[in-house]
Amino acid sequence: MLLSQYQYNLPFNFFDFFTSFDHPLKSFTRLESLFVFFRYYNISINTNINFCVKGGTIPISHYIIDPKFLYSHIMSLRSKGIMFLDQVITPDSAYLLEEYNKIKESLQNKQGRIPRWYNFLKNHLTISSTNNHLNIELNKPIIQNPRVERLRPPPISVEVQNHTGPSKWIVTWSQNITDAVYGRAIMTTNYSPSGPMLFAEHWIKIPINTSIATPRSCPNLLQPCPGCKLHFPYYVGDNRINCILKIPYPRIIKIYALQKHNIQQYASWLPGRLLNNVKVIKHNHEHYKIVAYNDYLIRNNLLPSRTSLLDTLDNASPANKTYQLITSLIKESVIQADLWSLAQNVQNHNYFEIFTDGSFNRSPSTNEFHMGFGWHIPNIPDFNAFYRGALKHLPSSTKAEIMAILTAIIILLPSNATILILTDSQAAIDGFNKSAQLLKAHSTNAHNDRADELAKSGRFKSVSTNINTRGIPSQNVSLIWNDEVNLDKDIRKYMGKIIDYRLIDNHLNHHNLADIQKFTKKHMINWPVSSKFFSLNSCNDSTCDQHSKDVSWKMKTSTNTLPTLDVLNRNFPDLIKDNINCLLCHNNSETNDHLWKCPSLLPHIRSAFQELAILAQDILHKDADKLNLCITDTIKYSNVFCWSLNDIRAITDNVTAILCA
Repeated sequence: MLLSQYQYNLPFNFFDFFTSFDHPLKSFTRLESLFVFFRYYNISINTNINFCVKGGTIPISHYIIDPKFLYSHIMSLRSKGIMFLDQVITPDSAYLLEEYNKIKESLQNKQGRIPRWYNFLKNHLTISSTNNHLNIELNKPIIQNPRVERLRPPPISVEVQNHTGPSKWIVTWSQNITDAVYGRAIMTTNYSPSGPMLFAEHWIKIPINTSIATPRSCPNLLQPCPGCKLHFPYYVGDNRINCILKIPYPRIIKIYALQKHNIQQYASWLPGRLLNNVKVIKHNHEHYKIVAYNDYLIRNNLLPSRTSLLDTLDNASPANKTYQLITSLIKESVIQADLWSLAQNVQNHNYFEIFTDGSFNRSPSTNEFHMGFGWHIPNIPDFNAFYRGALKHLPSSTKAEIMAILTAIIILLPSNATILILTDSQAAIDGFNKSAQLLKAHSTNAHNDRADELAKSGRFKSVSTNINTRGIPSQNVSLIWNDEVNLDKDIRKYMGKIIDYRLIDNHLNHHNLADIQKFTKKHMINWPVSSKFFSLNSCNDSTCDQHSKDVSWKMKTSTNTLPTLDVLNRNFPDLIKDNINCLLCHNNSETNDHLWKCPSLLPHIRSAFQELAILAQDILHKDADKLNLCITDTIKYSNVFCWSLNDIRAITDNVTAILCA
C-alpha cells in the first residue's frame, strides 16, 4: 500500500485515488484493481498504515488521470516537487494559475517547457481556455504556506533597524477586524523575549464603486490609514504617520506594489487628491485575504486535522493511559465522556467484580437497536458503578456480550487492579485469553439479573457504541461499507451479501419492475422463499421442455414481459396493428398489469385462489400444531385469500405480488 502511495505521488489516502477510475488499468496490481471495483459496492478501506505528507489538502494526482499519459504526468510532478493541487491554483480556490511561469518560481526543478499535465488541468478543470476559472468545487481549505514569502528577521540587537530604500509592503491577518491588514515597513526591533517586531505604517483599501470590474479584476488600491483601533500608541518615531501597526515577524507575509505608472490607468476611478498618495498592490484584496487567513489558521493549529481527537471530555488529561485507551477505541465523544467519568470514580480501588450481560432482539421497535449490553460493579462501596449501551450493525448476541466486557475493562486498565468478570456467555469467555467465571443465565443471582436488565434497557439508548478500528494496533486494515458499517465478521460472507444486494437493487430499479419494487419496500415479498420457487423443478428431468417453459413463465411474469398485445405491438408493429384491446373484455388495452385485473379473467383467478385456500387449510390442519378454528380464521382473514372468499372485494396487492413474482 505504501508502495502504491509513493508510485502515484499521493500524500495520503491512496484508496480515494483508485476510486476515480471506471475500470482498472493494465499496469495496476491485483490489489489496486480490487480498490477500483470497491467503489461499485460502496466499500472503503480503513487502515492503520498512515503515512501523510504535509503542505496541502488536495492531492493533484486525483486530477491528472489520463490513462494514456498518467505515469508521465506523475513523473513530471514528482521531479518538480508538486504533490498538491494547492500549489497550482489561486488561494481562493477559484482559478488555475494563469501562467506556468508563476508556478515555476516555487518549483525545485524549473527546467523544461510547459508540461503536459498543466495543459491537461487547463483543459479539464477550467471553464474555458481563455478563462482559468475552475469548474470544480473544492470543499477543503487551501494550504499554500510553502509559497508564502516573509521578511527576513534581523539579528538580535539593542539597536533599532530602520527600513530604507524601496518600500517593503506586508500583509497580515487581524482577528480584531477579521480581515487582511496592509502595511509599509518602517523599522524593526529584536531585543525583547517575544522575538523580532515590525513597526509598519497602516494602509487601508480604497473602496471602488464601479460596475464594470469583477472582484477578481478590481485593482487593490491602498491609501494611508487616518487612524483606527489597530494603532499602536507607544510608537516613538515619525509623527506624520497617523496609524502604526506592531506585528510579530512570524505573522508577516511579504507582498509587492506595482510601479507608479500603473496608477494612471485607474485615475478615472480616484479623486484627484489621492493620485499622488496611492499604491497599487500586485493582487486583489480577496487573494491576500485568503492567503493571510490560511496563514493564521496554520500558525494557530486551527485547521481541522484527520488524526485529532474530539476534545469533549471534562477534566481529561491527554497523558492519562485510561484516557488514551478510551478515546482511541471508542468513536462517539458522548460515550467517551461517560466512560471517562466512570473511570475517574473507580480509579482508587484495586479489586473489581464485574457482572456483564448482552441482549439481542431480532425484531426491534422504531426507537430500539438490535443489540444492547450492560454491566455493573457491586463491590464498590458508596458508588453505584454501572453502564449500558447499544450496538447497531451486524447483530449477534455474542457481539453484545463481548462489548459489555470490553467497555468494562477499558475504564479499569491499565492498572494493577484485580478484575473478576462474571458473565453467562461461554462464547465471550472463549474469546478472551484471560480467565473469567461463567454464571447460569437467568439464575437467582441478583447481580446477574441486574446486568441483564441493563443490557435490555441499553437497546433503547439514543446513541450506539462503535469501535474505532484505528485504535487497535493489530488491526492494520478493515473494510467499511457505506462509510458507516465496519465489516468485523467473515469478510467473504458479508461481501457476498453486499454483492447480492447490489444485484437485486439493479434488478428492482428496472422500469418494468416498479410494482415489484413497491411490494418489496412494503415487505410483501418473501425473497428467500421466492428464490426457492424460481429454482423449483416439478419435473424429474432437468432438461425437460416443460421445466424450461415453467422457468420462462416465471421469469416473464416477474419482469412484466409476458407477450401481451401491447408488447407484441411494440415488437411486431406490422403484424399486430393498433388494436390492442383485451381479447376477453374488449374494454382496455391488454397489458401485463391489466392481465391480473381483467373483469373477464378475474373470476377464474378468484376460483383458483379459493381452491388454494382450501388446499392450504387442509395442509395446516394436517401438519400444524394449532387449533382448527385458528387455522380457519388465519386463512379467512389473510390478505392473500380474503378477497377470493368475498365476491365484492377487489384483488389485493398481496395477490398481485404473488402473481407477478
